Amino acid sequence: MGGIGSGGNGRLTDAEKRAKGTYRSDRSDEVYAARAAEKVITGPWLTSIPEPTIPLNAVGKAKYDEITALLFAGNKLTKVTCGDCERMAVMHQQMHERLTAGKAVSMDLIKRMDAISVRLRIAEDAPAIANPNQKNRFAGSGFSNSRTSPITLRPHRAAGTGKL
Repeated sequence: MGGIGSGGNGRLTDAEKRAKGTYRSDRSDEVYAARAAEKVITGPWLTSIPEPTIPLNAVGKAKYDEITALLFAGNKLTKVTCGDCERMAVMHQQMHERLTAGKAVSMDLIKRMDAISVRLRIAEDAPAIANPNQKNRFAGSGFSNSRTSPITLRPHRAAGTGKL
């Protein structure tokens, strides 16, 4: 009961087709297996974490190891992403040096680091968190009215009804 829309259930083997006289070499099991093998992607993913090609100090090396370990665990580590990890480690070194010297970190450096982290898709699978920049409607009164807050707001009751 083959036909259009059957999903290929009950497909005959090559031996059964030969017995029935309906065998075609262009539709044999070997041809289908070869077509399926062509669609298999063997990516450029690395099988181990390489050493950085750029000389890094202890802070940069620690950051490089941290980022590459995250990417390796997620099976996203390639030669291209290793280069991005090295650049991120160098920028992290620069940021650390400026902060230890008591200087401000430039916004350009922060933006470049953010761009690399987006390109690396490090936090792609991270859970969503609340937006800290979003205004709370109770912020003007000095408390949040959250369930964990010691102060809660009473709901408005209609006058004389006792109902909300």
